[in-house]
Amino acid sequence: LDFGASPSASPATNTAAIQAAINTGKTVYIPTGNYQISSQINLPTVGQTIYGDGPQRSVLIAQPGFTGNGVFATLGGTEGPILKSFKITCVQPNTSDRASLNTYPPALYFRSTRNFHISEMQITRFQYGIDMRGTSTNISGGSSINGLEIGCFTTAIMLGESLDTERLIQVHSWPYDMV
Repeated sequence: LDFGASPSASPATNTAAIQAAINTGKTVYIPTGNYQISSQINLPTVGQTIYGDGPQRSVLIAQPGFTGNGVFATLGGTEGPILKSFKITCVQPNTSDRASLNTYPPALYFRSTRNFHISEMQITRFQYGIDMRGTSTNISGGSSINGLEIGCFTTAIMLGESLDTERLIQVHSWPYDMV
């Protein structure tokens, strides 16, 4: 809120405010409320903590026309952030036709990112939830996901090219029956 984010602010204002808070490199708190966002939020600081008041209370909502590789994206080839106690979702139309759904990038684009930690989170309404695949030159691994509820249309978590153990504890994934 110190940087201008507000449940009543525009998606562009919220996106810029959240990015400005993250750019400080300090712990970022997302207070209770629904925050519309319009584009990717980059996570450049190794080990930075971003947290909210719980997945039913602190909610980031990607809007139609969202741009970027993911709602949150890391640089890749680095250590990752700590995300806890909030929800990431997106706006989808009420439809009975899968082809009419809005296609968004993954909620978390953590390709080739090592040692990130996710706890007490919820991700819903995306095609893909978390892209945590590595590449042959930038291996992922050593991350933990604990207490995640995820419901996506195609794939919940994309894994691959991991050099170390990936820990998934209490991950509840369900097919999303919107269509």
